[in-house]
Amino acid sequence: MSGSNAICISTVLLDAGLIPMQEPVTHLILEAPGGLVRVRAECHDGKARKIHVRNVPSFAAEAANTQLGFRHPENPDWRQISFCLFAGPLTDGANGLKTRSAVAVRPGKVGRSPTGTALFARMAVLHARGQMKVGDKLVAHSLIRSTFSGTILGATKLDDLHAIHPEI
Repeated sequence: MSGSNAICISTVLLDAGLIPMQEPVTHLILEAPGGLVRVRAECHDGKARKIHVRNVPSFAAEAANTQLGFRHPENPDWRQISFCLFAGPLTDGANGLKTRSAVAVRPGKVGRSPTGTALFARMAVLHARGQMKVGDKLVAHSLIRSTFSGTILGATKLDDLHAIHPEI
């Protein structure tokens, strides 16, 4: 599931009139390989102005306990690792934590956006370490200084793993 692509496709679907827009807020659901992704779009004057993407639950797992260091409890056959986050240090910002980051995307590209997937994963790791809790925010700045703001909306469990309900 790509947070950046979810933002882009939601904007196109609404702005092009491919799905009906309800102002001031339109809700829609996108289907991704990992599950259903919920979108809340703030709309005004026939345009999607701000897109919020609630991802499937995100979690941190120890690499030693999983094949290839990754597994998806709701889809155990999913074994692909397609990107790597280079995470900068955390600092305190006006609305929560902030960081700079870069994401290497298979096959050897660097993402321009902070990437939603990386932000979801980082929030899950920080939650597992006790550095973020429900309601906390993390703002990630990319190499080109674009930003995604993430929030932990809730906590859950997937099998034996503690997970979060993240939104960007």
